[in-house]
Amino acid sequence: LRTAETGGAPEGSSFRSGETKQREAVLSLLSGAMDIQHLPELVLALDKVQTSLVKLVVLDMSGVTSLSPNAVGVLVNYLAGVEGRGKRLVLFRPSKPVLDMLSGLDLVHLFEVQQTEEELLLDLPD
Repeated sequence: LRTAETGGAPEGSSFRSGETKQREAVLSLLSGAMDIQHLPELVLALDKVQTSLVKLVVLDMSGVTSLSPNAVGVLVNYLAGVEGRGKRLVLFRPSKPVLDMLSGLDLVHLFEVQQTEEELLLDLPD
């Protein structure tokens, strides 16, 4: 198990990310505002995780305080890239602002969403 900061967000920034790798899965912790101002950090964090040699990418979005339509576009493009590489993407414990934005744009159905650790543990690759 290895944990590392990603995204290059400076101390005090309202967007933070980090990742943990285990077996053939990677868990990326995203928190704060995912808005147009923080898109470069979001893209950087997602790109770093996508290049990992894993089968399952999990984005823990429980700490996301806001999600802009621009950030949703980044997530949709990221989903296409992950699936195009034969991997799976799971949104883990998305916060209310995340679910509200995805629902408001009628896009929540595109994403696999898991709410509990039990669901996630059953889903980890062997």
